[in-house]
Amino acid sequence: RPAPRVLVTGATGLLGRQMMRMLSSTSWEVCGLCKSRAQPPSIVTCDLTQEEAFWQLMQQFRPQVVLHLAAEWRPEALRQSPEQARQLNVDAAGTVAAACEKFKAWLVHLSADCVFDGTKPPYSVESRPNPLSEYGWQKLHSEQLVRAA
Repeated sequence: RPAPRVLVTGATGLLGRQMMRMLSSTSWEVCGLCKSRAQPPSIVTCDLTQEEAFWQLMQQFRPQVVLHLAAEWRPEALRQSPEQARQLNVDAAGTVAAACEKFKAWLVHLSADCVFDGTKPPYSVESRPNPLSEYGWQKLHSEQLVRAA
């Protein structure tokens, strides 16, 4: 029986690096995705804002699980390139979710606490979101796309 496969987006980010390290010590076959800091063979370049590239990778790798950790959260990048940030933070989440649906892969989508306004912690899945930042709004919209897929 072949090893289960997991795909990690944002594999060279802070959380992605930790997940790659942890998963590499398991029996899972792991493929990490990054935009520009590839470390073949375990981490490969894939611009998630280019839908076709991601779909091709999903077709090739056929993961059972996708950990979607990629995001642009830096305030300066959000201000300087708002459309690019939205493509990664919102549109790519929709693409990842749709691909997971098509290929029958489990999706773990990472959101952020900034979808809330900080006034009534602790938060649960029933808590009402109220983002105060552009990044918070983008993460909220990404959650909505993922749930709709």
